[in-house]
Amino acid sequence: MEPSKAVSIIDAAVPLFFVLIALEIAVACITRRRVYRLNDSIADLALGAVSQLAGLWTKIPILVGFAVIGEYFSLQSLLGVASIPERALVTESGFDWVAAVWWSAAFVLLDHQYYWGHRFTHQVNLAWAGHVAHHSSEEYNLAVALRQSATQSLFTMWFYFPVAILGFTWFHYVVCMGINLLYQFWVHTRLVGRLGPFEWVMNTPSHHRVHHGRDPKYIDKNHAGVFIVWDRLYKTFQVEEEEPNYGITSPLLSHNPVWSNLQHYAVVWRTFCRARGARDKLRALFGKTGWKPDYTSGAPAPLTRGKGRDKYDPQVPRSIQIYAVAHFGAAVLFMLAVTTRAASAHGLEYWLVVAGALFTVFSFSNVAGMFDRRSWIATAETIRLAFMVVSGIALAATGGMAPLWGWLIAGLGAASLGILASQREQLDKVLLQPGNR
Repeated sequence: MEPSKAVSIIDAAVPLFFVLIALEIAVACITRRRVYRLNDSIADLALGAVSQLAGLWTKIPILVGFAVIGEYFSLQSLLGVASIPERALVTESGFDWVAAVWWSAAFVLLDHQYYWGHRFTHQVNLAWAGHVAHHSSEEYNLAVALRQSATQSLFTMWFYFPVAILGFTWFHYVVCMGINLLYQFWVHTRLVGRLGPFEWVMNTPSHHRVHHGRDPKYIDKNHAGVFIVWDRLYKTFQVEEEEPNYGITSPLLSHNPVWSNLQHYAVVWRTFCRARGARDKLRALFGKTGWKPDYTSGAPAPLTRGKGRDKYDPQVPRSIQIYAVAHFGAAVLFMLAVTTRAASAHGLEYWLVVAGALFTVFSFSNVAGMFDRRSWIATAETIRLAFMVVSGIALAATGGMAPLWGWLIAGLGAASLGILASQREQLDKVLLQPGNR
């Protein structure tokens, strides 16, 4: 089996994700419920894109780990018996019940380990830094499902290796966890209510809304991926009694995907530096989420804002919104080109892929800066657009099929520089309002 065939499970579902998001928006409009905000949704998609870019590198360790364990440390290899087969469920001879048993066992075991890995990221300070980006939105909708951390897998992959020791392969992991993540997409909605007996066993929108709540009784509850029975079994289940207030107790106050991924790492680092002695320094890293020594000051006050009021929502003129959305779309297309080339890149082309990934992240950061009304955005955007012009011309000079794309990139950069210059007065007027950074 080739990894690309397994990974395509998520890739093939991307169009479905956007169809369902559009359907949710339509239903929300019909029922006159405000479920989406443009700035928040752009942040959701940007975080998902950055996570995909990071995944080009962060997914490698777990696949290598499964391969190495399967070859040298699985029970089958140690006992010298045949490995668990990666057979299809349906063959020319009919339905394969033996394969169905193995695939079902893999799926249940991996979902069980997902519960514990997910719970770990909520209860350990450093691991929370790798997961908090998913919870930092103050909205709850299907776009939030795409709001993923760039570093979470570095903390959770260790929980899946026991399944490899039992003899299940990287292919079992990729397929089963792909289905697991597909299932979790639909539970990120406010438009589906309670589902009766189905909720006794399965994770549902009601259960997962609790998980995204910042109300004290909802915090660190309902960690399930597919089966809610794990929360019931391990005493972390909480029924939805009223709709939660969404987000985190110390609000992010940013739509920037880079800062969303790094913010809690900065908190952990500051706590680590202020901690005295080895014991407190270890607690700063591996203690309970949010732990701070009693002798430090400056801890953030608990969030007390009421539901639906005072969300972080800077107001930006329509013209800037249109410009930001257009360049976000261009950055997404560029990201798709980068991820497509990454699979076959080597040598100098590999470093061009890395540069392309960094430029894409820079673009997402600038788009967020516009929605956040940051005072540095005009300068940063000028630099980004100038880089587009120069790199586009350089690409056009390489010959082959590159000139078309090069001139398109250079043309977009040049046209945008003109737009930026014409809108500079309005942009400065917005950015120079008090309180912007």
